[in-house]
Amino acid sequence: MKERPTSLVSCNATTNSGTTCSRSAHKSGFCGQHDKDAKISMYKKELARMHQRVRRYLEICNNLHSKIMDIQRLDFYKSELIKIGGSNRAFRSIIDSPLYRAQVEALFDMSADEAQNEYDRLLEKRNALVYPYSLDGLNGQRMTRTRTVRY
Repeated sequence: MKERPTSLVSCNATTNSGTTCSRSAHKSGFCGQHDKDAKISMYKKELARMHQRVRRYLEICNNLHSKIMDIQRLDFYKSELIKIGGSNRAFRSIIDSPLYRAQVEALFDMSADEAQNEYDRLLEKRNALVYPYSLDGLNGQRMTRTRTVRY
């Protein structure tokens, strides 16, 4: 029978005092205790990478959620404006009309001028999301939105 060669390789770890460990090493190159420490260190690094990935995906998810909420808020305002002024009138004319001023202020929970600004802001934001390659009204040039994708 062949005898297995005994491993006289010592542990690769360095102790707190700066000397090398005197115990015999396993296949990993470390003794039992230092092998556990190396595995714990490796798992901590992997866990930190996973947490970073989760934080990045949460940031992306929250960003998409806020965009969806803005679109839904604009759609809600439009449906309520149709209820106020009827479906045959433009939304901006309903907001600007003195006939519906009190109802518009109650709907937006702000003054009529602020309501118009809020509607314009939401409309502009929605159009930038839904129609990213539309014409720029100020310059008459094509406006493109660059998309950054992070992996």
